[in-house]
Amino acid sequence: MRIALVTREYPPDTAWGGIGTFYGHFARALAAAGCSVEVFCQSIASARLEAGDGVRVHHVLVRRDGTDLPTAGSMAGHDSFGAFSYALAASMLEAVSRRHAEAPFDIVEGHEHLGINAFINMVGLEGAATVTRYHTAYHSLVCRGLVGWPPSETVRLLEKQSIHAAKARIASSAFIEQVARKDFEAPRAEAVIHNFAGRAAFAAGARRDGARENLIAFVGRLVLAHKRPDLAVGAFVRLAREFPDWRLEIAGPDAESADGTSAWDVCRAQIPPDLAQRVRYRGAVPRQEVDAILRRARLLVVPSAFESFGMVAIEAMQQGCLPIVADNTALESIVADPALRFANGDIASLVETCRPLMRSPALLEAKRDQCQATVARLFDPERLLAQNLDVFEALVERPAEPRHAGGAPLISVIVPSYNQGRFIGETLRSILEQDYPNKEVIVVDGGSTDSTLGVLRSFPGIRWISEPDRGQAHAINKGLLLARGEILAYLNSDDVYRPGALSAVAEVFAHEPETMILTGDCDYIDADSRTVGFIKARYPGIAGLLRYWGWDKWQAIPQQSTFWRRSLVAKVGFFDSDLHFVMDLDYWLRAARQHPIRVVDRTLAAFRLASGSKTIDRTDEMYLEEYATFRRHRSVLAGRDRWSASIAARRHCAGLLLNYAEHLVLGAGLRRRPAKLLLRAMGLWPLNLVRPRFWLAAANCLLTGLAPKPRLDHWHRRALRVLARGK
Repeated sequence: MRIALVTREYPPDTAWGGIGTFYGHFARALAAAGCSVEVFCQSIASARLEAGDGVRVHHVLVRRDGTDLPTAGSMAGHDSFGAFSYALAASMLEAVSRRHAEAPFDIVEGHEHLGINAFINMVGLEGAATVTRYHTAYHSLVCRGLVGWPPSETVRLLEKQSIHAAKARIASSAFIEQVARKDFEAPRAEAVIHNFAGRAAFAAGARRDGARENLIAFVGRLVLAHKRPDLAVGAFVRLAREFPDWRLEIAGPDAESADGTSAWDVCRAQIPPDLAQRVRYRGAVPRQEVDAILRRARLLVVPSAFESFGMVAIEAMQQGCLPIVADNTALESIVADPALRFANGDIASLVETCRPLMRSPALLEAKRDQCQATVARLFDPERLLAQNLDVFEALVERPAEPRHAGGAPLISVIVPSYNQGRFIGETLRSILEQDYPNKEVIVVDGGSTDSTLGVLRSFPGIRWISEPDRGQAHAINKGLLLARGEILAYLNSDDVYRPGALSAVAEVFAHEPETMILTGDCDYIDADSRTVGFIKARYPGIAGLLRYWGWDKWQAIPQQSTFWRRSLVAKVGFFDSDLHFVMDLDYWLRAARQHPIRVVDRTLAAFRLASGSKTIDRTDEMYLEEYATFRRHRSVLAGRDRWSASIAARRHCAGLLLNYAEHLVLGAGLRRRPAKLLLRAMGLWPLNLVRPRFWLAAANCLLTGLAPKPRLDHWHRRALRVLARGK
């Protein structure tokens, strides 16, 4: 069986917590059992492939926004968890899909935290079953106020998609399954299997209690509201004078609050000067030093307010170190002895739980022996491995589920929206009134301040969210995360579908399994929905599509009339959220590298031309994005064709900028903006300097303020008429 494990954390580079520790043990155990195992984990330094203990480890650098250059660092250059998580999921989809095409996997497993496998689960990998294992979701921690991380709807959607789109779910504890069901409306997990904690044999080196130090240990990240290191320190301070030969040792990375105060500063402030020598903070330490601490300490305090599986407590039990755990967490069912549990968040209860154990070495050793027997029973590696393999084998043997029933695949239409209350109702009706029965509408609104939300509430048959986003492409990508359909499309919130469009699209896809993406003709409509023009869809091949300046002459891919299969996303990825005008052209070019675009001889949609749309008001930015997109993809052309096309692209873009600068001078009475455009046009195509139109526009800009504007415009227009007659 070939198994891919997708995780943000993996030792040694990113051994930040229990997730990485688990996957390190699990990968080696699967490999020892004869499975072919490959791990895909985030790299914070460099992209590379390593192998050891029978496991191939792909260290993946995250692409900024999922499409840009791979970037080092724990957040890969992002300033928000939402943007980072999206990029992480997109980068993992790219890496795993590429490897799956070379050597197919049977099982692809990832964790729900940050939705690292959300895109993989969403698009599916042919022949592979996807599994999501519950550890601890970002959203679950944030919504309980346990961490200082900001709320993120993007992360929540990624985590929900990770859970719902998986073929199977495995919970690391009954506790975390209940959390997932509450926070994400998750279906019941196929299995609850405790996490691997390595082989019990490594406890053989554990010291007997008489050989240990009178030491209390705290191991974990110093996150005050979550891991509660302050409780561990506070309890020790209360016990220290009663037990003068005991010490406290803390190991784990510090955390900083928004005001710059570190968690360790808060903890240290609780320690009286006379006890300072008995408390040692080790900071973040390697795995081997954590093991050494657990072999020396008699007690491990785990005061976490929320614990989904508690890997460190499990390892402490294996090492012969007695854990004291908070109730109402996953550890309550593992550390079943009430004498080793205290009331969650109650420092007095923690003190009273520790006191009898510190007072009586005999009691402490008896409890230690009971814990080692419990952990040997619950965490027997052969039994846990067999439970996991049973789930995997059942998935591999399960017949493939039909993508749809009755010949009507689900079509998901995403509607990105921002302040389009005037038109969005017509857009939604054009979708909902289609004669096609199996469709869903997902509106992703950017936090509109007009009547949009009221309109959305009047359509009970749609799904929608409204929150600030980073532009249209970002909104489309969020919609794709929510989409369940086999066929995907997006329709802007002022455009419409023509009657029968969805039925026509579904029929083509049903009869042409080789077709992955299609487009059709498109009308132009005005603000009153009157047809004022027409676009004839044309696809001459990727080389013709790349020559964007031939739009509507050589090629035309109307975005409003374009649909694609979900499986295409596995090869192409998601829309580039750095693009705001031609994200569709960029996507069609990426798709065309994989599959030809099928043209349907039918009008499928209508594109609205109305003042206030970004296509009308920011035309110059669109021209520059078109040119930049050409440059990004021009490598598909051969050498001589690439050279000639590059020349043509520069000339075309410069000409459009000159036209628009002229429009701004004469039509809008502007000066600075057209002057900048003229300079940009000159830089792209220096031969503009010999064009009279260039100098007329430049003179109008320069003389504005020195001569009356109406007179300048009169002279300018008169000169243009003379030039036109001269042609």
